[in-house]
Amino acid sequence: MTRQSKATDPVPYVQSWLGNAPSATQRPSDEELLQLIDAADREGVGGIVAEVLQRQFSLQPEWLRTRIYSWFLLGAEHSSVLERLGEQLADHGLEVVALKGAALAPTVYNRQLSHRPVSDLDLLVLPERESTVKSNGARATEGARAFIDWHRNLVDDERIPSKSGLLQLTPHEIWSLSRSFRPGIRHLEPELQFIHLSLHAFKHSCCRLIWLVDQALVLRTCNFERLLELARHVGSERPVLVSLHILKRLLGEELPTRQIARLRWHESLAVRLTCRRGHDLGWGELFLILSVPGLATKLRYLSEYLFPGPAVLGEEGRSNRLRASLKRAWRFLWNKNRTRG
Repeated sequence: MTRQSKATDPVPYVQSWLGNAPSATQRPSDEELLQLIDAADREGVGGIVAEVLQRQFSLQPEWLRTRIYSWFLLGAEHSSVLERLGEQLADHGLEVVALKGAALAPTVYNRQLSHRPVSDLDLLVLPERESTVKSNGARATEGARAFIDWHRNLVDDERIPSKSGLLQLTPHEIWSLSRSFRPGIRHLEPELQFIHLSLHAFKHSCCRLIWLVDQALVLRTCNFERLLELARHVGSERPVLVSLHILKRLLGEELPTRQIARLRWHESLAVRLTCRRGHDLGWGELFLILSVPGLATKLRYLSEYLFPGPAVLGEEGRSNRLRASLKRAWRFLWNKNRTRG
């Protein structure tokens, strides 16, 4: 990934869309426009940047309208599948919690489906109801270009048990911190949703700008004091504080700075790396290891990440555990996989 020039950097357009920066004054050239949209698409903010370009410069060539329509169609298909699944689940007295884009597109993005790309549906299910819910999911996605990513928890603590120290809630406690959105579909309460979005972004080294826009929009719906209190309670105080600093510095979000604690050295480094953009350093998992409370838990987390069990490694990893562990260590330093959650 290469650094963007000022003319092709999507960040100022995102700031403008959020209302945190004045409008751009210089219209991009045709070549710059193509580079800008490509960069914005990689960051998941193509629809947002396109809206700002249209509003400021009445700039929307045919090729861009085609791309906007393709983003919209993919989002509409996922939205339709989720609504169909919800109706099926409700008929059986079942529910799931929609996560990330599946929950954000119809709420904080006001159903502007081209603004919040959704490449899969992240759904949280209670373990004891998993089999029945998944069978309904298979029927809902039949014949559709939609994939459901099923979750039993909000962090990867089935693969890395010590990661649960960052979100110390049982599945039923998580369920109690969600609320019904439509038949069969629930959403996390804003404060827990922000915490989850923060941990997910850090897992992937904040490599996509849309994940930070998600946080900014959800934060505007949060009770700020309750957010900080819940973060302390579940073990995510430090990642949440770093996220707040990132939103303020990179996106220009206004925050009550007196309530935001100062950062430690590795947290300040995480802010700088996130704001720098345009690099492939995969620092996120290491940051989470340093953020989990307790030295013993940090060491267990590191060991579980570098030397995971057979269920995590897959067939190839089980046959060569050293090779698999070296690959995972490399991911500390290089972030080629830009997940599209």
